[in-house]
Amino acid sequence: MYLYETIADTLERSIERGQLPAGTRLASIRTMRVPMVSASIR
Repeated sequence: MYLYETIADTLERSIERGQLPAGTRLASIRTMRVPMVSASIR
């Protein structure tokens, strides 16, 4: 969970700086659920 929050924070900062398009946030949070689930299975 901590790692997920760190990645999300980093993404939001990148979006705020204009490095990533705003639509990236939703897409990447969706793709981040997969590593989160597989990590919790371990």
